[in-house]
Amino acid sequence: MSTDTRTRAHRTRARRTSPAVVDAAVDHPDRRVRGRLAEAPASLALTAAQWSRLVLGESSGARRELLLQAAVMAGRGLTREAYEERGGRHVLAGRHAPGGG
Repeated sequence: MSTDTRTRAHRTRARRTSPAVVDAAVDHPDRRVRGRLAEAPASLALTAAQWSRLVLGESSGARRELLLQAAVMAGRGLTREAYEERGGRHVLAGRHAPGGG
C-alpha cells in the first residue's frame, strides 16, 4: 500500500470517528492515547472545546505547550474558559484569551 493510499485511508477513518469516541480519547488516562489526537489528521476533527479539555487535562507544562502548538497548527482556538484562572494560577501562562482577554 502506498503512502498516499494509507494517508487517504487514515483521513477517511478520522472523519468517520464518532464524537463520543473522540470525547473518550480526550479524557483517556493514557497520555499516548490523548497525544494521538494531536496528530494530523485526527487533530483537524477536534473542536475548540475538545482541544481545551485536552490541553487543560495535561499536567506536564511541556506537553501542554506541544498540545497548544498542535491546536494552532490545526487551525483551532481554545475556549475562553481555557484562558481563565484556575486555582489562583493562570492555566495557560503567557497566553492571551481570544477576543482580547
